[in-house]
Amino acid sequence: MQYNMLGQLFEVSAYTLGGGGIGQVWGETSREEAVATVREAYDAGITLFDCTPLIAYLIQSLFDLINILNTIIGSDHYVNNGYYFD
Repeated sequence: MQYNMLGQLFEVSAYTLGGGGIGQVWGETSREEAVATVREAYDAGITLFDCTPLIAYLIQSLFDLINILNTIIGSDHYVNNGYYFD
């Protein structure tokens, strides 16, 4: 496996495991299948993992929380300032 420097941080594999499959972007994936995929990639030398589906989920969760809080406190501050996502 070839490795490269990630900026000045640390060395990572030249190949990346994309997160879409294990993050259920393209369909249902069991937890066991996702874990097995990550383990196999790591055993093959891959050290760079794409976590975009997780980040998107966390961002959407944050906006869901803002919307819930707006409902509870009766404020539409975030809605009027363009932060509302449905």
